[in-house]
Amino acid sequence: MVDLTQNQRVHAIVHQENLDRILIIGGMYTLVESFGLILSVLGTFRDDVRFYSLIIAAFHLVILPVIYYQKKKNYVNIMINAILEKIYFVFLMIWGTGFTLLHQVNPIDMTVFALVIVTLAMMITMRREYTTFLMALNNVVFLSVGNMLYEESYFTTDIMFKSILYTVIAISLARQFAKQRFEIKRSHIILQEQNEKLADLAIRDSMTQLYNNAYIHDFISKSIEYSFNRKGHLCILILDIDDFKHINDTYGHLFGDEVIKAIANMLRLHCREGDIVGRYGGEEFMVVMPNIYSDSTDKIADRFRLGVEELVFSKEVIVTVSIGGACLDGHTSLELIELADQNLYEAKRTGKNKVIIS
Repeated sequence: MVDLTQNQRVHAIVHQENLDRILIIGGMYTLVESFGLILSVLGTFRDDVRFYSLIIAAFHLVILPVIYYQKKKNYVNIMINAILEKIYFVFLMIWGTGFTLLHQVNPIDMTVFALVIVTLAMMITMRREYTTFLMALNNVVFLSVGNMLYEESYFTTDIMFKSILYTVIAISLARQFAKQRFEIKRSHIILQEQNEKLADLAIRDSMTQLYNNAYIHDFISKSIEYSFNRKGHLCILILDIDDFKHINDTYGHLFGDEVIKAIANMLRLHCREGDIVGRYGGEEFMVVMPNIYSDSTDKIADRFRLGVEELVFSKEVIVTVSIGGACLDGHTSLELIELADQNLYEAKRTGKNKVIIS
C-alpha cells in the first residue's frame, strides 16, 4: 500500500467503515424489502409499494456485491470507496423522496422521507459540506417537484415545513457524527504514528539512524528461518573502519562521528531494496542481504569498499574499510556472524581495505 498522509489515512478508514455499515444495513434492508415483496404478492401491500420495494431490493443486490468485492481487495482505493458511498447516499435519498412524493397517500406520509435521510445521516460519514449540500439539494428537489405535481390542498405548507425540519435535523446529525468520527479517527492515527515512531526509535542507532545490534540479530534469525523454509539464500557483511582509533586520536572524536555518519549514509544509499543496514558496534557496520548469491555479494561488498574510499570529509584524509562476509550454508545466526567476523579479521590481518567472503 502506498504511503498516505495523515488526512488520507483518516478518510481511508472512515470510507472503509462507511462501506462496512452499508453492507450490514443494506443487507438487512434487502431482507426486509424481500419480505415486503412477498407480502405484497400475497396482497398485503398495494402494487405501487411492491414496485418501490423491487427497485430498492434490486439496487442493493447490485451495489452490495460491488462494495464487498472492493473491501476484499488488498489495496484500498480511497476514490472508488468515496464514489461508492456517495452513489449509495444519493440513490437512497432519491428513492426516499420519490417514494414519498409518488406514493399516492392523502395526506402525504413523511415517514419514509424522514427515515431515509436520518438513517443516512447516522450511517454514512462524509465531509460535512458534502452532506449539507446533498441533503439541502434533496429537500429543494422535494419541494420543487411536490409543488409542480400537486395542488396546495394536497402538498400543504405543513408537508413543506416537515421536509425542511427533517432535513435540518438530518444535516445537524450528519455534521455532528462526522465531526466526532473524524476527530476520533485522527486521534487514533496520531497515537498510532507516535507508537510507531517510538517502536522505530527502539531499534535504531541514535547517531546514524541505522538499525541497532539487537534488531540486526533478530532480523538475521528470522531471515535464516525464512531461508530454510523457502530454500532461499542469505549473506551478511561486516564492515570495520580501518585505523579508526588513529583517526579519532589524530582528528578528534567529532571528526570520528562525521566519518561514521558518512559511511552510514553511503551504505543506506547503495544497499539493495530489502537489505538491512545496521550499526553493529562502535566503528562496525553490518549489511544483511536476503535472497542473494555469493557472487553478487562479492560485487556489492566491493562497491561498498570503493564507496567509502570515494567519500569526502571536512579533513583531508582517506578512509577505508575492511569487509568480512559469510553466506548461509546450514549455519545458525551466531555461526554466520562468527564466520563473517573471522573473515573480517583475516581482511584486517592481510592488509586492510579488502573484502573476504566465504
